[in-house]
Amino acid sequence: MKPIVKMTLAIVVALCLTACAAGHNACLKSRMDRHEVRSPAFWQDYRRGNLEDRLHAAPEPLLDYLHLDNRLNGYDTRPQAAVADDSFRQDVRQAMAELPGPVREAVKEKLIGIFFVRDLGTTGYTEAVADPQGRPAAGFVVLDVGSLRQTANAWATSRENTVFQNDGEGRLQVTLEEAPNDNSKNAIQFILLHEFGHLVSIGERFHPSWLDEAKPAGAIEDYLFYPLSWRKEKDGSNVSLFEDVFPERRDVRFYGEARLKSPQMADVYRRLAMTNFVSLYGATGPFEDFAESFALYVHSVWMKKPYRVQITQSGRPVFLYESCWDQPRCAAKRAVLEEWFSRFRKP
Repeated sequence: MKPIVKMTLAIVVALCLTACAAGHNACLKSRMDRHEVRSPAFWQDYRRGNLEDRLHAAPEPLLDYLHLDNRLNGYDTRPQAAVADDSFRQDVRQAMAELPGPVREAVKEKLIGIFFVRDLGTTGYTEAVADPQGRPAAGFVVLDVGSLRQTANAWATSRENTVFQNDGEGRLQVTLEEAPNDNSKNAIQFILLHEFGHLVSIGERFHPSWLDEAKPAGAIEDYLFYPLSWRKEKDGSNVSLFEDVFPERRDVRFYGEARLKSPQMADVYRRLAMTNFVSLYGATGPFEDFAESFALYVHSVWMKKPYRVQITQSGRPVFLYESCWDQPRCAAKRAVLEEWFSRFRKP
């Protein structure tokens, strides 16, 4: 009995040492930084084949990591492994196959794999993995199978509405696809484009690494994309360059408790149009800024698809927010993307 007791106590002690109390963010961050999924060795059997071959159910260590990340960000959901059916997997494959060649080339260099889960807490997720020298070099993408059965316009509209309280005094409708192409495959495609925006930024000089957000590597002026919309405070926080013209930005929260009321919708998008953010989601932080810019540039400029947010009040249209890529306010961001993409174009 004594050896068993000793072993049991040892396990309890180990669990206590590795567990993090609720709200203990430093502990959670430390566990994530040391987690095995952040090591390239963990992924050595996954990163192979064509893009369409890198589709997997999430392994248990990845589920543990995602749960830690949810706790760190205040979400209660515990992700579970999911086996996508043939129809869903075919939609993912087709969504990737239809992407422009330069996008596929850029993604192929860095994608470890796409992993399927349920109860992620959001629709998609991307994390970076460092090389043996500690430099972010690749990444994995996670998709929530349960939340990706909507059409493109329904998904985008649902996401946008999470920012505003459902008090019945205003409505918005997002259009990512015209009616004939408004299907779940194209919803998956846009979500993948957003996650691929995060993916291709890994190891590049678009913005500081999110793995150590408080300590950017080098001067902010050395980054290509970040200083177009952001500055760093002394405490390491990111502040928009447009706080004066868009003060509501600080109350924009997706997938959480809505801080803005529906009568504010029109004013929020009017002020968004006075910035160089391509979307409301892109205005939430520098990493989402780049990922949304990447996604909407490919979606709107290369694939010639729409992006519109129609605001109505009392059944009457009051404001229409549209893609900004042909507007002067987004010219600098477009130039950065076009210059970077030029390396993937054949001479």
